[in-house]
Amino acid sequence: MQIGKVCETCHITRKAIEYYEQQGLVHPAVLENGYRDYGEKDILMLKEISMLRKLGISIADSKVILFSEDKPKALADYQTKMKFLLARTNRQYDCLTYLISNGYDVAETTRLIKERLDESTTIQDKLRDAFPGSYGEFLNLHFGRFLKGRVDTTEKAVAYQKIVDWLDTISDFDFSNRLEEFFELFNENFDEQGFEKADKAVSAVAEDYNGYLEENRSMMEQYLEIRNSEEYKASPAFEMQKAMLEFQRSSGYADVFIANLKTLSKPYAEYMQKLQTANREFLKQFPSAKDIYKE
Repeated sequence: MQIGKVCETCHITRKAIEYYEQQGLVHPAVLENGYRDYGEKDILMLKEISMLRKLGISIADSKVILFSEDKPKALADYQTKMKFLLARTNRQYDCLTYLISNGYDVAETTRLIKERLDESTTIQDKLRDAFPGSYGEFLNLHFGRFLKGRVDTTEKAVAYQKIVDWLDTISDFDFSNRLEEFFELFNENFDEQGFEKADKAVSAVAEDYNGYLEENRSMMEQYLEIRNSEEYKASPAFEMQKAMLEFQRSSGYADVFIANLKTLSKPYAEYMQKLQTANREFLKQFPSAKDIYKE
């Protein structure tokens, strides 16, 4: 089916269809004359995307749902996040109403905000506030999906406060302009869905390392060769690696942030356990990989 007919069938614009194709959501065949031919799977996908968009679901969140192996669960997870955001929006509205009706009383409204809003702020939001710019966005992408739960026990409350204190007192992290550009490029091309795929790969390695190694040994050898090359050591990626390692060593990142994050988030603790298992097995097979983290 050609694009004009697709627009009529799915009730969406040509530009929208082209955008969804750029996002890798539809894959029409390209005919000899250059026209695109949209198949039945593409039509069904476009109708599904249109439905999700009419529900106000962003493209990034739609991707998570569309490519999930359990779409009802993925949609339920989104609904849970939506409920939290809606509740927070309602509290913000109440504070705004108070500010208007009380003659713009900054002191009292600030007190109300602290009472109604600050305690409901997620660690994900704190990360955004503590690290504005590209680094904050990177942290949000990397950890945000683990930090959507509530602080519902005393142990979690203590861990939460330690993380907040660490975020509030940590020194600013200074990146060069070159690193800022690299982070911006990374953030543009690697979304939350990309991290979820990486998580699945980590789980696969941890659960069957020997099988994974047998299938991917050549790829890992090439990876190590690249990481140890002079060309890589002159790249922004290597510069970022060194800066991140120095930051982690000097800031309390592992002892405070990571340790308490594992207490606060069970999914993150499980993820880290799998990651450490995979890393141990990797270093057994490739001892030279230890040199990567010594630069």
